Amino acid sequence: MPKPPTKHSNAHIDDEDYITKSQVKRDAEALKTLGKEIYDLPLKKRNKLPLNNALLAAFEEADRIKNLNALRRHFQYIGKILRDTDVDAIKSAIDTLETSPVTHQRNDARLEQIIEKLLAPGSKNSEDLIQKNSQLDRQQLNQLVRNALKNHIETNEDNQAEVLKAAPASPARKKLKRYLKDHLDIL
Repeated sequence: MPKPPTKHSNAHIDDEDYITKSQVKRDAEALKTLGKEIYDLPLKKRNKLPLNNALLAAFEEADRIKNLNALRRHFQYIGKILRDTDVDAIKSAIDTLETSPVTHQRNDARLEQIIEKLLAPGSKNSEDLIQKNSQLDRQQLNQLVRNALKNHIETNEDNQAEVLKAAPASPARKKLKRYLKDHLDIL
């Protein structure tokens, strides 16, 4: 006659769907780490992820938290919210956002070409760029271009303006590049 299962029987371990307490903890820690990874993304990239309203609100709240222990507890809360969301879709979106260095170099080269066109003498390229990208602010773009041009124009002995090859390290050029990188969707 078979013995009835006792309290300490290992019959439940043979079940394929059985998840150990340690595995549950590892999964919770992985979700918390994913939450931190999403939080560490720049806001522009974070907004491109398929996050639900509860997660967006939780990340906004995390931005306001200054205490490290409170932030640690808040990431546990974010992990709890992530349990009810499609984590695979979020992970695949993060993978597509994180571009390879080659793509990053290609985007920088494309951005440099746009800047060179904007800084060309007598150029109306800023108007074309504004027409193609309505999210650009005309006044701010023109001001940034003027400031960048000031750094690149040198008056020679005949008082004729001569445009020099733009030094990529000038502060005005960096501001122009940052503005375009933040506001152009083609990059």
